[in-house]
Amino acid sequence: MISIAHPLLGSEEEAAVVSVIASGQLAQGEQVDSFERRFAEMCGVREAVAVSSGTAALHLALLAHNIGPGDEVITTLITWSLSKTHARHTRQKLVTGPSVGLALAASHSIPPRI
Repeated sequence: MISIAHPLLGSEEEAAVVSVIASGQLAQGEQVDSFERRFAEMCGVREAVAVSSGTAALHLALLAHNIGPGDEVITTLITWSLSKTHARHTRQKLVTGPSVGLALAASHSIPPRI
């Protein structure tokens, strides 16, 4: 097996996991509330929401910006396939191509659709 990450976990992380397990609330408990408050404070915003996956985060980000059916979602060819799938699933138009990032940086305009 090829390892893509080697987490560095010590006694502090172990104690945190044991504390959550002992609380009996494995989801949406005190630790999540604390994380959301601290993250919002760090970002200088009123609120933050923890979600269970990157897919859920993409979905909420699109909703938060009122991006819906028919709107364009710009991405590159080198991206996790779920970002493309999600845009299509929620009926947004996907704009993608090998030079999307360069075209936007150079001209501040949306590149031709492919």
